[in-house]
Amino acid sequence: PALADAARAAAMGGEDGYDGVVPFETIVKKGVLVKEIEDRKRALVDQCRSNNGLTLQEVIDHNDWLLQIERDLSKARARIEREFRMSNALSLKVREGKRKAQLQQRLDVLRSQCDVLNECIHGLSDHCAWFQESGTYREAVDYLEGRWEDDDGGPLEEARFDLRSAIDQKHGAAASLPTGAGLAGAGGGASSSASPPAAA
Repeated sequence: PALADAARAAAMGGEDGYDGVVPFETIVKKGVLVKEIEDRKRALVDQCRSNNGLTLQEVIDHNDWLLQIERDLSKARARIEREFRMSNALSLKVREGKRKAQLQQRLDVLRSQCDVLNECIHGLSDHCAWFQESGTYREAVDYLEGRWEDDDGGPLEEARFDLRSAIDQKHGAAASLPTGAGLAGAGGGASSSASPPAAA
């Protein structure tokens, strides 16, 4: 819900060097993306319970969403790091007090954005670990691997996968994004927690 509105707003105007689906401002606003990830998990569990499982397409769609969030977090991290390096370099050169104070304030904002970004990274990492350990994900991977080995399998639309024990299982904390949430190993590399470069 919040991300859909934000994505529509972002489509209306460009973002300074950032082209993610999830707007940068949404990522660095404390609690917004973390709540969206938790809401997605609850919706997935409810959908699985009410429909006696998920279709393969629903599993793939959720997996694609996770990969997009992962890409957007990586882009946000790169933007924060780039802006931090530039602001820090300027603050070392500037002598005028007011301008130096403005740059220091900008560095503080960037550090705060980095903290929020780290919360998002950990929230996504926890969700990816939960999803990959779920019966839904494992069954979908097994099903796809079986279909690749035997083309006579049943239609994909009729396959349903159940979250089973993962529905009530609490997810553990993970220190960084996984190396890709993609089905059967597809997907991009991920990044660990972000931190601005050390000030010189």
